[in-house]
Order: sequence, then structure tokens, then C-alpha cells
Amino acid sequence: LPDVVGKQLFESFKDPTAAKSLEIKQFDESTARAKSFMVSQAANGQWQIPSHGNYPADAESQLKAVAETLVDLKVMGIASTVATDHGLYGVVDPEKAQVGSTGVGTLVALQDAKGNDLMKLIVGKEVAGATNQRFVRKPTEEVVYVTAIDMTKLPTEFDKWIEKDLLKISTWDVSRVLVKDYVLLPTQTGGMALLPRMDAELSYASDKGEWKLENMLLHTRQGPTPSTLGPLEELNKQKLDDLRNALGDVKIVDVVRKPSGLGGSLQISKDKLTEEQKDALRDFGFFPNPRPDGTLDIYGTNGEVIVDTKEGVEYVLRFGDIAPQADLSSASGSDSNQDKAKSDQDQVKVNRYLFVMTQLAPSVLTPPELTPEPAGPAAEPKPDEGKKDDAKKGDDAKSEEKKDDKPAVVDPQQAERERIRKENERKMSEYRDKKTKAENRVKELNARFADWYYVVSEDVYKKIRLVRSDIVKEASTAKDEGFGVDAFRKLEEEGLKPAAK
Repeated sequence: LPDVVGKQLFESFKDPTAAKSLEIKQFDESTARAKSFMVSQAANGQWQIPSHGNYPADAESQLKAVAETLVDLKVMGIASTVATDHGLYGVVDPEKAQVGSTGVGTLVALQDAKGNDLMKLIVGKEVAGATNQRFVRKPTEEVVYVTAIDMTKLPTEFDKWIEKDLLKISTWDVSRVLVKDYVLLPTQTGGMALLPRMDAELSYASDKGEWKLENMLLHTRQGPTPSTLGPLEELNKQKLDDLRNALGDVKIVDVVRKPSGLGGSLQISKDKLTEEQKDALRDFGFFPNPRPDGTLDIYGTNGEVIVDTKEGVEYVLRFGDIAPQADLSSASGSDSNQDKAKSDQDQVKVNRYLFVMTQLAPSVLTPPELTPEPAGPAAEPKPDEGKKDDAKKGDDAKSEEKKDDKPAVVDPQQAERERIRKENERKMSEYRDKKTKAENRVKELNARFADWYYVVSEDVYKKIRLVRSDIVKEASTAKDEGFGVDAFRKLEEEGLKPAAK
């Protein structure tokens, strides 16, 4: 071998900005196939993740950082020159591995806009006793090199390459929450029936940090029954604040592209929903429910939460079934116990499918109340035609004397009418501007949400999807007055003593 130590592994790769796609492949024992994670720039300039249905990626600066990491790789040493050592150093090509293969490496490739390889490298095991040094091999060569490469800078976790904040809600902008607690149950005909249990509407005043129960319906066999807070009950502010904060912390764990024909709306025509689409919905815990107008609403098996913001946007969240564990493995290839423990911990995380859409919030975008203008003075009768000429002559004469006239007296009623008119115009202008901004925001968000089922954390779901026992708690005054749960338990334990005679 010529003396390559100290030289670059890929001498023709000099410009990191030329990289327009990154692909990382690892061998999956369960499928006996190479598993690929890819980020690339489409022809329209949009960064996307082909391995996740071309989901939009927030990747331009990140891919540049990856390319800068790989452009300066230098040969630090030669470990082997024979193919039989590839398993020993962990540089077996994942594209050629088979079930039972050992020492399979991670294939890393950068390509330019035309699909030409800028670099392609199989990354193997860590070098013992060295920090961020690994055994590597070019797929077309048998030589195993040693180079310095930090694999933590090459993540394959989906959520590391996207805008993770799903709703983009500021928690202080939340003004109203409607919790719809229902379940979907199978029917004898093979369909699903919507069984409502509770609808609770709450408003939030951010300036005071206070919640208010606006309306609550409990659904029983007798039908919907209005419910209020009892004398010994109060809202559970902690739970409601946790809900509000969770809305600002809904992070995307994974995504699945919806079947074609299912757009951003949670409604669809009966004629347009195929059996294949129905099956796809059921797989994720969503079912069509008939509406009076003949269309179908797409409901989640685990309830719904509607959120209004001060800016006039209404979010509709419908929750489906528990999602299979997303693949959170990375390309780090570390064999340390710490990494293994973290991997084991990741495996027990539970996630859930979510449908989300937005629309205008009627509770916020209400037209302003306008002040009625006071009635003006009665119109003066028109002068007779015969007197018009005389009046005109008189006006002409007066015009000559204008220089000596005093300023006209302002009519107070007319001034008040003008003030009210301008104030009403200001209110309407603000309303129209707010509505236009809300419409644009709804359009922007729905364009983002339209094509996807989202996978979110079960922990966040549990904070958002509340039931009555979460929303209402025993009032703090109940304990002070001896009516709390503890007081009743004490009576139960001691027994009721007979009254003194």
C-alpha cells in the first residue's frame, strides 16, 4: 500500500455544501435486510426524509454540519488489508449481510444534487482506548482504516431531523378548551358506535391565570345531563395547567402518511372512502362515523380535545390507538453499557396515534360590538325653485364677505357621530385583520397536518385527554368544614354515635 496515513480518505470531496443527501444503512436482523435512513433535498429545494414518506425535514444546516464532519476524515492508521478480518473490525457491508452475519457495520453515504457519491464509508467498531476513533472501510476496498469520526453527529433518529413542535401553541395563548370524553365500541353489524361520556368546556384567563367551567354535559342512559360544580367541588387547577402546558409540549415522535384521499379535514364523503382506507384508519384507531348530512366524521377511539387560541385558531385533536414502538436506534454503534441501558429504556416508551386539524375559532373571532351613531338633525325643507336664483345671488354676495366671517361653529352632535364612526371603523379593521391572520395561520397549519398520522408521547396524551375526575376535585374548604373524604372515612371507621338523650 502507498503511504496513505495522514491523507484524506476522500480527496475529491472538498465542498461540504455540495452534499444534498445523506443515507445511513444498518442491518436489521429481524428482516434480514439493510434498513435505510435518508435525508435529501427535492427538486423544489424542500428537504425531506424519504425513509418516512418524504416528510419535510429541517435539515439544511444539520446536513451541512454532517458533511463538514465527513469532509475532513483522515487516515490515522491501517488495521488490516484482508477481507477475512472485516467481521473482526465490524466493517461487513450491511447491504451484503445475511441472517447470522456478525461484525456488520453502518454504511454512510453523501451524494450531490445529481446523485453522485461524494463519499461512501462503512463504519465499524470503536478502537479500544481511543476517543471517537473507529475502524472504517470503503465498500469497494478490502483495506480497513482507522479514522476519527464522531457517530453521535450522524443521528438516524427521525425526530432529530424535523421540527418536533407539532402544534406550535404558546401556552399563554390558550383561551378555551373543550374536552370530549367518548369511546368507540363495536356493533353487531361490524361497525363502530360512538358512546359519549362527557363534554366539558373551560375558558382560561391568562391575565389572571384562572380557569372557569363554562359548560359540562354528562352522558348517561337517560341522555345528556347538564352538570355543575357541587358545593364541595372545585376545578383541579393543577391538572388543567398541566393540560395547557402539555399543549405546548406535543413533540412528534414519528409519522405515518395517510392513505390517498384522506386530506386535512376530519370529514369525508361516504362515496370517497374505500374499504382499503377504512382498514388503514382502523389500524391506527380511527373510525368513520355517519353525520346527518350523509358525510362521515373521522373519530379517534380515545376521545377528542378542542383548543382555541387568542389568535383565533381552533385545534381539533383526535386520539387513536397505542402506536408500535418507534425505532429509536441510532448509528452510534457504541457497545457501552450506558448506551445499552438507554436503548433498553427507550424500548419501554409508549406512544399514541393522533389526528390533528385546525379551523377558525368562533369563540374568539366574534364581530365587535359597534356603538350606534346618534341620530342626526332633521333634514331642512328644500327651497322653492323660484327662490333658488335669489339664494344663489345671496350666496355669491356672502362669499365676498368670507374674509370677515368668523370660524364655523362645530356641531357637537356631528363631532360625536364622527368620533363613534371612526371608533367603529377601527374595531372592524382590527377584527378583519385578526380574522385574515387566523385564516392564513389555519391554512398554513392544515397544509402541514394534512397528509399525516402523528405519533406522540403517551405521557403527553394522558395530560391532555382528561376525564371528569381529572377536571374536578374535592374543594379545599370541604376538609376545613369536616365534609372531606377523610372526614367521612373517619366516621365510617368509628361508626355513628347515637345522639345524647
